[in-house]
Amino acid sequence: MHKYIIESLLLGLSVGPICLAYCSPVVVPLMSSSDDSKFSFNSFKLLSFLAGRLLGYFLVGVTVGIVGTNFNMYIGKNIYAIISILTGLTLLYFSIQKNFPELKICRIIKNYGAQSTYTILLGFLTGLNLCPPFLAAIVGAAGTGSILGSIIYFISFFAGTVVFFPVMIFFGLLSRFESVKSIANICMLISGIWFLFKGALAFI
Repeated sequence: MHKYIIESLLLGLSVGPICLAYCSPVVVPLMSSSDDSKFSFNSFKLLSFLAGRLLGYFLVGVTVGIVGTNFNMYIGKNIYAIISILTGLTLLYFSIQKNFPELKICRIIKNYGAQSTYTILLGFLTGLNLCPPFLAAIVGAAGTGSILGSIIYFISFFAGTVVFFPVMIFFGLLSRFESVKSIANICMLISGIWFLFKGALAFI
């Protein structure tokens, strides 16, 4: 088991920048559009996102432990498409609320649930989105031959990738500038539309 922990940790450290790049279309506008530019607020926001991402990795770890290397065959491309659509809808939720706060529907949306819940949800959905490092982790986790081993593999992989994410707090600090916040809100809208479009393509 120690061998798999070290292997997954090193894998996470080696591909962490790639993971960060794949998460950037979601996490950069999310952090840059913060309502509060304080370090503590943005640290908590990033931790909420990462907690959701860890939960997604845990779920995948359990699934890979059950089905092994046949993970992609059992899940199917439509599941990934639905995840992409949900990610897009969640991004649009934030974007509409922030870009058009004067609309009545936006006031209703803003009052429906805590924003931290949606930040965690975004992290969770991002953790389920496919990327090359994620596929490598699936192969490694399947090689452990057990559900517990697969879960530990993904948690260690997460630990290796997460060390690159604190830089995102910097974008939250930039939210004190209205110009940065406005650009971030527009980027969030574009990212949401892109994720929706990418998911919808699978059903066409």
